[in-house]
Amino acid sequence: MSQKPPILILTDNQITELEKQYKQERNRRIAERIQCLILAAQGYD
Repeated sequence: MSQKPPILILTDNQITELEKQYKQERNRRIAERIQCLILAAQGYD
């Protein structure tokens, strides 16, 4: 994976909340989608 300018702009607080939700999510499919949002906000494709 390469880092590019972020496609999605999220604040640090929003990313932290998504990370908490990712860890608590029991449905793996939803957890993977949350992880994709986090990575997109960090500039990964």
